[in-house]
Amino acid sequence: MTFVVREYVEDSGRIPFRDWLSKLDATTRARVQARILRFEMGNLGDHKDLLTGGDKKSQAKDIKRARAFWAEYVKELKHGKA
Repeated sequence: MTFVVREYVEDSGRIPFRDWLSKLDATTRARVQARILRFEMGNLGDHKDLLTGGDKKSQAKDIKRARAFWAEYVKELKHGKA
């Protein structure tokens, strides 16, 4: 079984996940990209939905942002935009 990983794109064209990913060092960025590839290939491992990136000290803010992104995505899906 394979999965399609989609990136959230704001109306402005900005992709928050790519912004976050581009700020990581090369080793960490490669690990994140490898994990996404494994996910796409059906190796879900121990996961939660990945809507945005962050670290422990920004976790609460990151979760709040992820929920806002998800709500916007669902809203657009209902209106045929996603």
